[in-house]
Amino acid sequence: MRNEESNMSLIDRTPVKRAEVPIGFFAGVGGSLLGLLLVHFGLVYAQLGVPTHSSAWAFEINQKKFQRAMSIKGPKLLIAGGSGALFGIRAEQIEAQLNYPAVNLSTHAALGTAYVLELARRAAQPGDTVLFVPEYYCLGGMRRDNLFIDYILARDPDYFRAMNIGERFDAAMSVSFHRLRRGIANRFRPELERPRQELYDSKNLSPHGDQLGAEAANRPANPKTLYVPDPALENGFVDFPIGFAPVEAFCKRARTNGVQLLATYPNILDHPAYETAKAREALRQIKEGYERLGIPVVGELKESMFPASAFYDTRYHMTLEGSRLRTEQLIPHLAPYLKK
Repeated sequence: MRNEESNMSLIDRTPVKRAEVPIGFFAGVGGSLLGLLLVHFGLVYAQLGVPTHSSAWAFEINQKKFQRAMSIKGPKLLIAGGSGALFGIRAEQIEAQLNYPAVNLSTHAALGTAYVLELARRAAQPGDTVLFVPEYYCLGGMRRDNLFIDYILARDPDYFRAMNIGERFDAAMSVSFHRLRRGIANRFRPELERPRQELYDSKNLSPHGDQLGAEAANRPANPKTLYVPDPALENGFVDFPIGFAPVEAFCKRARTNGVQLLATYPNILDHPAYETAKAREALRQIKEGYERLGIPVVGELKESMFPASAFYDTRYHMTLEGSRLRTEQLIPHLAPYLKK
């Protein structure tokens, strides 16, 4: 018995030799990850400026709008927003009634607030007025939409190169494998032109940059997203906190360059969800954000909310008839700011 206890104590006191993981293993893993990152960034840079079909519509309408803006000598009104303003505010009508040159610069909302204002910055000259009309959800932080990434890689590589290192890293890491593969493939074999929805064609753009072809008679029978409320108003800025940083940066540049900046509420389908406490709080945050920056808000909130009959296929896309009414109501509020 004593011998057994003696043997057990010897066993207990025997040091256990632990398996050692060589430092080279971690170095190899780190090197592999770094190599994959370099390959990924190399592929991103290799496709800069390679056109894609998915970015064609936004690029074509942006080019037409910019050419119109740059052709005007002297003060003009530039309407900057997403497709809600593209469909909902008519620059041609404003110009005709106020005898003041106007261009609808509004584009695809998925390009984001910062880029929408970048397009306005490029077009604006001293003495111009910019009317900022963002969809509510576009004020919800700095999201990187896939369409925005697709657009700047394919159509505006200089904008990508001008980003700071952190922004470029974030944008590059947002490129999906599918988009990466498609961009490289297009470098060697451009993708074939595909059929577009008839409405979303740059041919349906007036010389003033307004959307054409959205007459009530052409409205889709049962548009799926028409009655879906805007998440920023329905839930408040919860998932994406409200972000005025791009607006503030543009505001400072505008004042330095003698550009007047105004804002208005985006036209939207009226919905019971916008009568809640969360919606009122979101609207309060928006109003306070503009007040803090000293940006006048033209028009009344209720004037921007319309029944479903005034909309075409989404909660923001108005029919031609609806957009004329919306613009008619907005013009008296704009008039005092557009004196030559």
